[in-house]
Amino acid sequence: MIRFLGLEAVRDTQVRELPYGLQKRVELTRALVTEPDLLSLDEPMAGMNREETIEMGRFVLGVRKNWGTTVLLIEHDMNMVMRLSDHVVVLSFGLPISQGTPDEVLTEANVAAVYGADVVIARHPQTGAPVVLPRGVEKRPSGPCVFGTRSDER
Repeated sequence: MIRFLGLEAVRDTQVRELPYGLQKRVELTRALVTEPDLLSLDEPMAGMNREETIEMGRFVLGVRKNWGTTVLLIEHDMNMVMRLSDHVVVLSFGLPISQGTPDEVLTEANVAAVYGADVVIARHPQTGAPVVLPRGVEKRPSGPCVFGTRSDER
């Protein structure tokens, strides 16, 4: 588990002394050592920078792929949710407003209903994955959202 999450170099360091992103990995390790069938993650990427978020996303995918663990992910980073999920339930004030595959639920109307944001749903130029962009950003030559590809593409 320590090797899988890249914690070998800090295995003897007090958790409170670790950078925030590594502390979050330690939390994930603690949850995984129980070998759960269902892993509930409540905003695991909160407070992380982009690199840490992408790395944590890779770990979550690895948990699903390597251990067959079902992951219940509660997260506000829509691009990450769409990248990590096979099935998505969209909530607004605690009530479901949509559910289905990422492509089915990621709509401009759903984003507006939940966040009140004016967005465009575009396709990543390299991966084809859907990404959420503020309206107007979609016309830039190189988009601001760059994520790695999934190793287990649907």
